[in-house]
Amino acid sequence: MIRTMQVYQKRTFILSWVCSFLINVAWGVTFPLKNIYIHDQAISLVQIGTLSTAGAVAFCLGGILLGHLSDRAGNRRTLIIASLAGHSVITLAYLRAQVYVHFLLLSLMDWLLIAGYMVLMDAKVTSIFPADKRGSGYGSYRISGSLGFAIAGFALGMITGNFGIRSIFIVGAIALSLAALIAVFLQEDEPKQAVEAESVDAFKPSIRQTIIASGLIWLFLANFISHIGDQVGWPFKYIYIKEVMGVTAGTIGLLSTIGVMFEIPAMLGLGRLSDKYGRRPILLFGYLAITASWLLLYLASDLTLILFVNPLVGLSIVRYSVGVSLISDRAPGGQLGTLLGLFALTSGLGGIIGP
Repeated sequence: MIRTMQVYQKRTFILSWVCSFLINVAWGVTFPLKNIYIHDQAISLVQIGTLSTAGAVAFCLGGILLGHLSDRAGNRRTLIIASLAGHSVITLAYLRAQVYVHFLLLSLMDWLLIAGYMVLMDAKVTSIFPADKRGSGYGSYRISGSLGFAIAGFALGMITGNFGIRSIFIVGAIALSLAALIAVFLQEDEPKQAVEAESVDAFKPSIRQTIIASGLIWLFLANFISHIGDQVGWPFKYIYIKEVMGVTAGTIGLLSTIGVMFEIPAMLGLGRLSDKYGRRPILLFGYLAITASWLLLYLASDLTLILFVNPLVGLSIVRYSVGVSLISDRAPGGQLGTLLGLFALTSGLGGIIGP
Protein backbone atom coordinates (compact mmCIF):
# COMPACT_ATOMS: atom_id res chain seq x y z
CA MET A 1 0.00 0.00 0.00
CA ILE A 2 2.78 2.46 0.96
CA ARG A 3 4.68 1.80 -2.26
CA THR A 4 1.48 2.17 -4.30
CA MET A 5 0.82 5.53 -2.67
CA GLN A 6 4.41 6.70 -3.30
CA VAL A 7 4.21 5.78 -7.00
CA TYR A 8 0.83 7.52 -7.27
CA GLN A 9 2.15 10.65 -5.54
CA LYS A 10 5.29 10.86 -7.70
CA ARG A 11 3.35 10.30 -10.94
CA THR A 12 0.67 12.83 -9.99
CA PHE A 13 3.24 15.43 -9.00
CA ILE A 14 5.34 15.14 -12.19
CA LEU A 15 2.42 15.12 -14.63
CA SER A 16 0.63 17.94 -12.80
CA TRP A 17 3.88 19.96 -12.73
CA VAL A 18 4.18 19.70 -16.53
CA CYS A 19 0.49 20.55 -17.02
CA SER A 20 0.81 23.62 -14.81
CA PHE A 21 3.90 24.74 -16.74
CA LEU A 22 2.06 24.52 -20.10
CA ILE A 23 -1.09 26.16 -18.75
CA ASN A 24 0.94 29.12 -17.56
CA VAL A 25 2.80 29.39 -20.85
CA ALA A 26 -0.65 29.89 -22.39
CA TRP A 27 -1.59 32.45 -19.75
CA GLY A 28 1.78 34.20 -20.01
CA VAL A 29 1.39 34.92 -23.73
CA THR A 30 -2.30 35.87 -23.62
CA PHE A 31 -3.06 37.63 -20.32
CA PRO A 32 -0.71 40.64 -20.61
CA LEU A 33 -1.92 41.58 -24.11
CA LYS A 34 -5.46 40.20 -24.35
CA ASN A 35 -7.22 43.38 -23.21
CA ILE A 36 -4.91 45.47 -25.41
CA TYR A 37 -5.92 43.29 -28.39
CA ILE A 38 -9.61 43.66 -27.49
CA HIS A 39 -9.21 47.43 -27.06
CA ASP A 40 -7.60 47.55 -30.52
CA GLN A 41 -10.80 46.03 -31.95
CA ALA A 42 -12.65 49.27 -31.04
CA ILE A 43 -13.95 47.90 -27.71
CA SER A 44 -14.11 50.71 -25.15
CA LEU A 45 -12.54 50.67 -21.68
CA VAL A 46 -16.02 50.62 -20.12
CA GLN A 47 -16.92 47.55 -22.18
CA ILE A 48 -13.61 45.89 -21.24
CA GLY A 49 -14.53 46.45 -17.59
CA THR A 50 -17.85 44.73 -18.29
CA LEU A 51 -16.02 41.80 -19.86
CA SER A 52 -14.00 41.45 -16.68
CA THR A 53 -17.17 41.47 -14.60
CA ALA A 54 -18.74 38.83 -16.83
CA GLY A 55 -15.56 36.77 -16.58
CA ALA A 56 -15.68 37.02 -12.80
CA VAL A 57 -19.25 35.68 -12.79
CA ALA A 58 -18.15 32.74 -14.93
CA PHE A 59 -15.12 32.18 -12.67
CA CYS A 60 -17.46 31.93 -9.69
CA LEU A 61 -19.66 29.36 -11.42
CA GLY A 62 -16.84 27.32 -12.94
CA GLY A 63 -14.91 26.77 -9.72
CA ILE A 64 -17.84 25.81 -7.52
CA LEU A 65 -19.70 23.72 -10.12
CA LEU A 66 -16.75 21.66 -11.34
CA GLY A 67 -15.25 21.43 -7.84
CA HIS A 68 -18.50 20.08 -6.38
CA LEU A 69 -19.02 17.78 -9.37
CA SER A 70 -15.55 16.30 -8.90
CA ASP A 71 -16.28 15.59 -5.21
CA ARG A 72 -19.52 13.82 -6.08
CA ALA A 73 -18.22 11.89 -9.08
CA GLY A 74 -14.70 11.25 -7.77
CA ASN A 75 -13.44 11.79 -11.30
CA ARG A 76 -11.11 14.74 -11.67
CA ARG A 77 -8.96 13.60 -14.58
CA THR A 78 -11.75 13.57 -17.19
CA LEU A 79 -12.98 16.99 -16.08
CA ILE A 80 -9.42 18.38 -16.24
CA ILE A 81 -8.90 17.07 -19.78
CA ALA A 82 -12.27 18.40 -21.00
CA SER A 83 -11.79 21.86 -19.50
CA LEU A 84 -8.24 22.24 -20.87
CA ALA A 85 -9.26 21.11 -24.37
CA GLY A 86 -12.27 23.43 -24.27
CA HIS A 87 -10.12 26.36 -23.22
CA SER A 88 -7.76 25.70 -26.14
CA VAL A 89 -10.67 26.01 -28.58
CA ILE A 90 -11.95 29.19 -26.87
CA THR A 91 -8.47 30.75 -27.05
CA LEU A 92 -8.34 30.21 -30.81
CA ALA A 93 -11.85 31.65 -31.17
CA TYR A 94 -10.55 35.11 -30.16
CA LEU A 95 -9.07 35.30 -33.67
CA ARG A 96 -12.58 35.21 -35.13
CA ALA A 97 -14.18 37.65 -32.68
CA GLN A 98 -15.14 41.01 -34.17
CA VAL A 99 -17.81 42.66 -32.04
CA TYR A 100 -18.46 43.15 -28.33
CA VAL A 101 -20.91 40.27 -27.96
CA HIS A 102 -18.31 37.85 -29.34
CA PHE A 103 -15.78 38.93 -26.72
CA LEU A 104 -18.45 38.74 -24.02
CA LEU A 105 -19.29 35.11 -24.83
CA LEU A 106 -15.61 34.21 -25.06
CA SER A 107 -14.85 35.85 -21.70
CA LEU A 108 -17.64 33.87 -20.07
CA MET A 109 -16.36 30.56 -21.44
CA ASP A 110 -12.73 31.55 -20.86
CA TRP A 111 -13.04 32.10 -17.13
CA LEU A 112 -15.52 29.31 -16.48
CA LEU A 113 -13.01 26.78 -17.81
CA ILE A 114 -10.01 28.43 -16.14
CA ALA A 115 -11.70 28.25 -12.73
CA GLY A 116 -12.67 24.65 -13.36
CA TYR A 117 -9.26 23.23 -14.13
CA MET A 118 -7.53 25.44 -11.53
CA VAL A 119 -9.71 23.98 -8.76
CA LEU A 120 -9.47 20.43 -10.08
CA MET A 121 -5.67 20.51 -10.44
CA ASP A 122 -5.25 22.02 -6.97
CA ALA A 123 -7.54 19.41 -5.41
CA LYS A 124 -5.64 16.58 -7.08
CA VAL A 125 -2.17 17.89 -6.16
CA THR A 126 -2.70 19.09 -2.57
CA SER A 127 -4.29 15.77 -1.57
CA ILE A 128 -0.97 13.93 -2.13
CA PHE A 129 1.00 15.89 0.52
CA PRO A 130 0.92 15.38 4.31
CA ALA A 131 -0.15 18.47 6.25
CA ASP A 132 3.33 19.24 7.64
CA LYS A 133 4.80 19.38 4.11
CA ARG A 134 1.84 20.78 2.19
CA GLY A 135 3.02 24.38 2.02
CA SER A 136 6.44 23.54 0.60
CA GLY A 137 5.09 20.64 -1.48
CA TYR A 138 2.39 22.71 -3.12
CA GLY A 139 4.88 25.54 -3.62
CA SER A 140 7.27 23.15 -5.40
CA TYR A 141 4.42 22.16 -7.71
CA ARG A 142 3.19 25.70 -8.27
CA ILE A 143 6.58 27.13 -9.29
CA SER A 144 6.04 25.28 -12.57
CA GLY A 145 3.34 27.82 -13.33
CA SER A 146 5.62 30.72 -12.46
CA LEU A 147 8.36 29.37 -14.71
CA GLY A 148 5.93 28.86 -17.59
CA PHE A 149 4.48 32.34 -17.21
CA ALA A 150 7.94 33.91 -16.91
CA ILE A 151 9.30 32.19 -20.03
CA ALA A 152 6.20 33.17 -21.99
CA GLY A 153 6.44 36.77 -20.81
CA PHE A 154 10.12 36.93 -21.72
CA ALA A 155 9.34 35.65 -25.23
CA LEU A 156 6.32 37.89 -25.70
CA GLY A 157 8.18 40.70 -27.45
CA MET A 158 9.85 38.28 -29.87
CA ILE A 159 6.56 36.48 -30.63
CA THR A 160 4.57 39.63 -31.30
CA GLY A 161 7.46 41.33 -33.09
CA ASN A 162 7.79 38.48 -35.59
CA PHE A 163 4.21 37.28 -35.93
CA GLY A 164 1.95 40.08 -34.65
CA ILE A 165 -0.28 40.30 -31.60
CA ARG A 166 -2.78 37.76 -33.00
CA SER A 167 -0.16 35.03 -32.68
CA ILE A 168 -0.52 35.02 -28.88
CA PHE A 169 -3.80 33.13 -29.19
CA ILE A 170 -2.27 30.46 -31.44
CA VAL A 171 0.64 29.89 -29.04
CA GLY A 172 -1.78 29.82 -26.09
CA ALA A 173 -4.06 27.28 -27.75
CA ILE A 174 -1.13 24.98 -28.59
CA ALA A 175 0.13 25.07 -24.99
CA LEU A 176 -3.33 24.29 -23.59
CA SER A 177 -3.77 21.40 -26.03
CA LEU A 178 -0.44 19.92 -24.91
CA ALA A 179 -1.53 20.29 -21.26
CA ALA A 180 -4.75 18.39 -22.03
CA LEU A 181 -2.70 15.64 -23.71
CA ILE A 182 -0.41 15.34 -20.66
CA ALA A 183 -3.46 15.17 -18.36
CA VAL A 184 -4.61 12.02 -20.18
CA PHE A 185 -1.80 10.16 -18.37
CA LEU A 186 -2.95 11.21 -14.89
CA GLN A 187 -4.43 8.34 -12.88
CA GLU A 188 -8.20 8.49 -12.67
CA ASP A 189 -8.44 8.29 -8.90
CA GLU A 190 -6.33 7.81 -5.80
CA PRO A 191 -5.35 4.23 -4.94
CA LYS A 192 -8.33 2.29 -3.61
CA GLN A 193 -6.83 1.83 -0.15
CA ALA A 194 -6.46 5.59 0.30
CA VAL A 195 -10.06 6.21 -0.74
CA GLU A 196 -11.27 3.55 1.70
CA ALA A 197 -9.18 5.03 4.48
CA GLU A 198 -10.71 8.45 3.93
CA SER A 199 -14.26 7.04 4.06
CA VAL A 200 -13.86 5.56 7.57
CA ASP A 201 -15.02 8.79 9.22
CA ALA A 202 -18.72 8.25 9.94
CA PHE A 203 -19.53 11.89 10.66
CA LYS A 204 -19.26 14.18 7.68
CA PRO A 205 -20.26 17.78 8.44
CA SER A 206 -22.01 19.94 5.87
CA ILE A 207 -20.00 22.45 3.86
CA ARG A 208 -21.45 25.31 5.91
CA GLN A 209 -20.50 23.59 9.18
CA THR A 210 -16.98 22.94 7.90
CA ILE A 211 -16.45 26.56 6.83
CA ILE A 212 -17.55 27.93 10.19
CA ALA A 213 -16.03 25.31 12.49
CA SER A 214 -12.65 25.29 10.69
CA GLY A 215 -12.34 29.09 10.63
CA LEU A 216 -12.09 29.10 6.83
CA ILE A 217 -14.84 31.70 6.76
CA TRP A 218 -12.23 34.35 7.65
CA LEU A 219 -9.94 33.28 4.80
CA PHE A 220 -12.86 33.45 2.37
CA LEU A 221 -13.84 36.91 3.64
CA ALA A 222 -10.26 38.24 3.38
CA ASN A 223 -9.92 36.85 -0.14
CA PHE A 224 -13.23 38.40 -1.17
CA ILE A 225 -12.28 41.88 0.09
CA SER A 226 -8.79 41.66 -1.42
CA HIS A 227 -10.12 40.77 -4.86
CA ILE A 228 -12.61 43.62 -4.84
CA GLY A 229 -9.67 46.02 -4.57
CA ASP A 230 -7.52 44.03 -6.98
CA GLN A 231 -10.12 43.91 -9.73
CA VAL A 232 -10.87 47.64 -9.61
CA GLY A 233 -7.63 48.19 -11.49
CA TRP A 234 -6.50 44.85 -12.94
CA PRO A 235 -8.48 44.95 -16.24
CA PHE A 236 -6.88 48.30 -17.07
CA LYS A 237 -3.41 47.83 -15.57
CA TYR A 238 -1.43 47.09 -18.72
CA ILE A 239 -3.49 49.49 -20.83
CA TYR A 240 -2.64 52.21 -18.29
CA ILE A 241 1.08 51.32 -18.29
CA LYS A 242 1.17 51.23 -22.10
CA GLU A 243 -0.64 54.54 -22.63
CA VAL A 244 0.74 56.57 -19.72
CA MET A 245 4.31 55.24 -19.72
CA GLY A 246 4.49 54.74 -23.50
CA VAL A 247 5.99 51.25 -23.25
CA THR A 248 6.02 48.52 -25.90
CA ALA A 249 4.50 45.03 -25.81
CA GLY A 250 8.01 43.67 -25.20
CA THR A 251 8.46 45.87 -22.12
CA ILE A 252 5.08 44.78 -20.78
CA GLY A 253 6.14 41.17 -21.25
CA LEU A 254 9.40 41.88 -19.39
CA LEU A 255 7.55 43.54 -16.50
CA SER A 256 5.25 40.54 -16.31
CA THR A 257 8.27 38.20 -16.27
CA ILE A 258 9.93 40.14 -13.43
CA GLY A 259 6.79 39.82 -11.32
CA VAL A 260 6.36 36.13 -11.98
CA MET A 261 9.98 35.38 -11.10
CA PHE A 262 9.27 36.68 -7.60
CA GLU A 263 6.55 34.05 -7.24
CA ILE A 264 9.16 31.29 -7.12
CA PRO A 265 10.96 32.30 -3.87
CA ALA A 266 7.58 33.26 -2.42
CA MET A 267 6.07 29.83 -2.95
CA LEU A 268 9.19 27.86 -1.99
CA GLY A 269 10.45 29.95 0.91
CA LEU A 270 7.19 31.33 2.28
CA GLY A 271 5.42 28.03 1.67
CA ARG A 272 8.04 26.27 3.79
CA LEU A 273 7.74 28.97 6.48
CA SER A 274 3.97 28.42 6.54
CA ASP A 275 4.62 24.73 7.34
CA LYS A 276 6.90 25.74 10.20
CA TYR A 277 5.24 28.83 11.69
CA GLY A 278 1.65 28.52 10.51
CA ARG A 279 -0.36 29.72 7.53
CA ARG A 280 -1.81 32.93 9.02
CA PRO A 281 1.29 35.18 9.23
CA ILE A 282 2.28 34.25 5.66
CA LEU A 283 -1.23 34.98 4.40
CA LEU A 284 -1.13 38.37 6.13
CA PHE A 285 2.14 39.19 4.35
CA GLY A 286 0.55 38.25 1.00
CA TYR A 287 -2.42 40.57 1.46
CA LEU A 288 -0.17 43.46 2.55
CA ALA A 289 2.10 42.92 -0.50
CA ILE A 290 -0.74 43.24 -3.02
CA THR A 291 -1.97 46.38 -1.23
CA ALA A 292 1.50 47.97 -1.49
CA SER A 293 1.72 47.10 -5.22
CA TRP A 294 -1.37 49.14 -6.09
CA LEU A 295 -0.18 52.05 -3.95
CA LEU A 296 3.12 52.15 -5.85
CA LEU A 297 1.33 52.00 -9.21
CA TYR A 298 -0.79 54.99 -8.15
CA LEU A 299 2.31 56.97 -7.13
CA ALA A 300 4.39 56.04 -10.22
CA SER A 301 5.17 58.75 -12.76
CA ASP A 302 7.67 56.66 -14.74
CA LEU A 303 9.00 53.10 -14.88
CA THR A 304 11.16 53.50 -11.76
CA LEU A 305 8.38 52.66 -9.29
CA ILE A 306 6.69 50.33 -11.78
CA LEU A 307 9.72 48.06 -11.48
CA PHE A 308 8.74 47.41 -7.84
CA VAL A 309 5.04 46.85 -8.54
CA ASN A 310 5.13 43.44 -10.18
CA PRO A 311 7.65 41.93 -7.70
CA LEU A 312 5.15 42.74 -4.94
CA VAL A 313 2.39 41.18 -7.01
CA GLY A 314 4.60 38.10 -7.42
CA LEU A 315 5.16 37.80 -3.67
CA SER A 316 1.44 38.17 -3.05
CA ILE A 317 0.78 34.82 -4.75
CA VAL A 318 1.07 33.28 -1.29
CA ARG A 319 -2.50 34.52 -0.79
CA TYR A 320 -3.43 31.76 -3.19
CA SER A 321 -0.81 29.04 -2.64
CA VAL A 322 -0.83 29.16 1.16
CA GLY A 323 -4.60 29.68 1.10
CA VAL A 324 -5.01 26.45 -0.88
CA SER A 325 -2.72 24.66 1.60
CA LEU A 326 -4.79 25.96 4.54
CA ILE A 327 -8.02 24.73 2.94
CA SER A 328 -6.47 21.33 2.27
CA ASP A 329 -5.33 21.16 5.91
CA ARG A 330 -8.86 21.66 7.17
CA ALA A 331 -11.02 20.00 4.51
CA PRO A 332 -12.72 16.70 5.44
CA GLY A 333 -12.63 13.88 2.90
CA GLY A 334 -14.97 14.42 -0.02
CA GLN A 335 -15.21 18.21 0.43
CA LEU A 336 -11.87 19.46 -0.89
CA GLY A 337 -13.05 20.21 -4.44
CA THR A 338 -16.12 22.06 -3.18
CA LEU A 339 -14.14 24.14 -0.66
CA LEU A 340 -11.52 25.06 -3.26
CA GLY A 341 -14.39 25.97 -5.57
CA LEU A 342 -15.78 28.27 -2.88
CA PHE A 343 -12.33 29.84 -2.51
CA ALA A 344 -12.39 30.56 -6.25
CA LEU A 345 -15.94 31.86 -5.79
CA THR A 346 -14.78 34.53 -3.33
CA SER A 347 -12.18 35.65 -5.88
CA GLY A 348 -14.81 35.78 -8.59
CA LEU A 349 -17.32 37.70 -6.48
CA GLY A 350 -14.62 40.28 -5.76
CA GLY A 351 -14.05 40.50 -9.49
CA ILE A 352 -17.74 41.14 -10.12
CA ILE A 353 -17.87 44.08 -7.72
CA GLY A 354 -14.43 45.56 -8.47
CA PRO A 355 -14.71 46.53 -12.16
